[in-house]
Amino acid sequence: MSKQLRGLLFLGIFFIAQMTFACTCEQRYFCEFLKFEEYDYKMIAVRAKVLDKVTYEDGKMAAYLEVLEEYRNDVNVGNFIKIYGDYHDAECRININRFPHLKEVLLIVGVSTTNNNGIVNEMSFPYENPIPDTESYWEFSPVHCQVIILQIDEGVVKGKITEEIREYPWALFNDKLAECDFNFQELDAHRCADEDYIVYPNPNFNGKVKIRNSFRRPPINLIRVFDANGNFIQEQVFPTPVSETSLQTRSIQINNPGLYFLEIHCNENVVTKQVLAL
Repeated sequence: MSKQLRGLLFLGIFFIAQMTFACTCEQRYFCEFLKFEEYDYKMIAVRAKVLDKVTYEDGKMAAYLEVLEEYRNDVNVGNFIKIYGDYHDAECRININRFPHLKEVLLIVGVSTTNNNGIVNEMSFPYENPIPDTESYWEFSPVHCQVIILQIDEGVVKGKITEEIREYPWALFNDKLAECDFNFQELDAHRCADEDYIVYPNPNFNGKVKIRNSFRRPPINLIRVFDANGNFIQEQVFPTPVSETSLQTRSIQINNPGLYFLEIHCNENVVTKQVLAL
């Protein structure tokens, strides 16, 4: 290998490493970050609806959000927010694709008290609106380490709520947020009580049947399979996961074609669903 080729290879690896590791930052969680206090440090925390997302000619993106509820507002943000970023977590910029279109999110943005106009600091990037308009938005281009986004989907808050909790019923979220007393006992009671299980693919063509409900990680501990006549076919016991993040969607293998009934056991709750295997 020539010296020139080795040099180019080294530079390529160097730049890839910089893109990969330059944005390494301390892991933050919504509940703790909401109460964060530091001199010369401001924060907004809101529930907002994603109204639109735009992509500019240079590939950069922005998301328009309507504020529905305030949890913290240190900078007097108005009813509308415009967040600048990129289409992925590039160069520490926020990934705008994390904002689901026309859905609600819980958003925390840490901001500096320094004027952002043309000044790059550890909290934000300079921005310039490529699409001039007369709308009144609170605009910001944050470093992604200072942003936490939780999604509200099918009545469930999903994301980095606390170090241990990654989802919680929306109906209970605000009451728990005040003292940050989210707990697994309450969470599991709701996850198991959510009987809206989805069995997929259904009809099933490859024998591997997956089961989930509105939550990402319902603690299903047993699935029993019966045929169309009610005869017991098989069962699968699922061990207790070692951590919340290790728990995945449950699945079971059905090899023979036919109509089957799945008896899903989630703690003390039992739900029956049917699946057609082809």
